[in-house]
Amino acid sequence: MSSLFSHLRVSSEYSITQGLLTIDQIVEKASEKSIPSVALTDKSNMFGLVKFFNKCESAGIKPISGASISMVFETDESPFELLCLAKTNNGHKNLMKVISNAHNNCLYNSPIIDFKELVELKDDIVVISGGKNSHIFEYIKRDKITDALNVVDQFRNHFKDDFVIEIQRTNRADEIEYFKNILPISIEKGIPLIATNDVLFANKEDYETHETKVCINTSRVLNDPNREKSFSEQQYFKSSDEMADLFKDCSSLIDNANEISKKCNVCLDTKEYFLPEYPVPKKHNFDTYLEELSKKRIKLLIHDLHKDKKKEYESRLSYELNQIKTMGFSSYFLIVYDFIEWSKNNDVPVGPGRGSGAGSLVAYALGITTLDPIDHGLLFERFLNPERLSMPDFDIDFCMEKRDLVIDYVSNKYGASAVTQ
Repeated sequence: MSSLFSHLRVSSEYSITQGLLTIDQIVEKASEKSIPSVALTDKSNMFGLVKFFNKCESAGIKPISGASISMVFETDESPFELLCLAKTNNGHKNLMKVISNAHNNCLYNSPIIDFKELVELKDDIVVISGGKNSHIFEYIKRDKITDALNVVDQFRNHFKDDFVIEIQRTNRADEIEYFKNILPISIEKGIPLIATNDVLFANKEDYETHETKVCINTSRVLNDPNREKSFSEQQYFKSSDEMADLFKDCSSLIDNANEISKKCNVCLDTKEYFLPEYPVPKKHNFDTYLEELSKKRIKLLIHDLHKDKKKEYESRLSYELNQIKTMGFSSYFLIVYDFIEWSKNNDVPVGPGRGSGAGSLVAYALGITTLDPIDHGLLFERFLNPERLSMPDFDIDFCMEKRDLVIDYVSNKYGASAVTQ
């Protein structure tokens, strides 16, 4: 068989309670098995997407941004699962946002997204229902066809052609009966069906290892005869030919999956650094303010030195400032200077600075470090090197009893959403 297949439901090890695949394994399998595009759809998180996008693009595979979420309608007593794929960069950002909000507002001891929140993302995401834990699957399994139809209508009314229903053939309970019941609904409503495999591990042989992980995370015993087995050995990363053979009686489901993959075109810029906005005076930008501040403060430190020695410091400072400006890290220096200065002014003991950052004269001038790099023969290039573009990283020690005050200060000034530990 020659038809290609796009995997639109793949969970990695970032799906803590399920999923065994590393990002590297997903990309390796996609390359090995001629899969043109893959969606990473971890459970209630998008932690692996940056690495996933970089690896896929390097391997010539189209990455798709997505997640498996828990969602409720107003009338639901408990959440059900829904698959979401981002069509655009805006969809990707907003999907991240609603998942983050759900984690911050856990009313059910787990992140739940309200349907109303999801509707706000329409036009920028594809929603896929019909998985084993979805509203539609569950209602059909209970023979509640009217309820299933009501859910289908709600999704279709809001998401139009960006709503599809998935079909899985993984030898798990109720899959065959579900397909028989959802097919006439699909035809009547004109809603496409797509094939997915709910991929959780790389090879068929990995099933037992995956079951062990599930037992660890659910506090169950592997050989317990009464343990419910929610997964099957068929949930491995299948090739295009294997998927085509599995759905040979309804090949349109393969084609429909590929069509959904064409809709999803997210491009992540992973080479740019995004920093909070340091509030510089109106007449300045980050670069000019860092320069003014550094030159003003270095004069205080070298005022007793011989004029030839002063020139050495001034030359080194200008060189560093130019490199910092060229590499785009002026705002980073200003932010670090800001919270260290605040700490010293508010009786929070701060260490002298450790690591390669001690090689920066700008850092010494600003009080980020207290070690003179020229006096000790330390090299700036060990900290920042234009030939190796990477984010600078100051190692700073704060008093254990008062470090929370510094964290609060930074969070309040730059916004909690811009600060992490």
